[in-house]
Amino acid sequence: MNRVYNRSQGLTYLRLSLENINQSQGVSKALNQLRQYKDRLTSLHLAGCCIDSCLSQFSDTFLRDEFPALEEFFAESDGGYLNGNRPIISMVSAPRQQQQPSLKALGLNIRFSNAQHWTKVIRAIDLSALEELHFNDGSSYGFTQEDLGILVDHIAGSEAPSLPLRVLNLNGITLDKSASTYNLFVRLRTKVPEIKIKTIRVGI
Repeated sequence: MNRVYNRSQGLTYLRLSLENINQSQGVSKALNQLRQYKDRLTSLHLAGCCIDSCLSQFSDTFLRDEFPALEEFFAESDGGYLNGNRPIISMVSAPRQQQQPSLKALGLNIRFSNAQHWTKVIRAIDLSALEELHFNDGSSYGFTQEDLGILVDHIAGSEAPSLPLRVLNLNGITLDKSASTYNLFVRLRTKVPEIKIKTIRVGI
């Protein structure tokens, strides 16, 4: 990858996928690669129960500033629990630099040690350019139906007259077959009429 990276200054898409970020050795290896490729990364996939620690060590400032070309971010906690939400909040937030792109695709297959961490993460998601949004872990302290309500409030409450969001993937999330669930999706489609909702738990 190093030779391709060094020789291809005109790269328009560069994806880095880092797995097994589960202990000190995995974190150290991930940090080295993040520092090497961060300036040109357009897609970043992180997996492991220590990704919050890894991101915190990578930068103690606003993380999005470290990835000036990033358009896709996916995180998986691999069945473990993330202790903090600040690194994730930073990664899903709107960039502070005007020339920096907003995320077009976001996937969070993660669990937090505190269920309340989800609220701030959801409300921080930058919707301005987001086309795909994926939540796939509905287990304990993962994304839940209550969190879906917070997400719908966030989307429906956007001041933008229209949003580019086209895919909401909820595969793996347990949803009730109830009027409240139906009404959530009605509100969502009122704001984003063209959205495609993927779920295997309820028929919408």
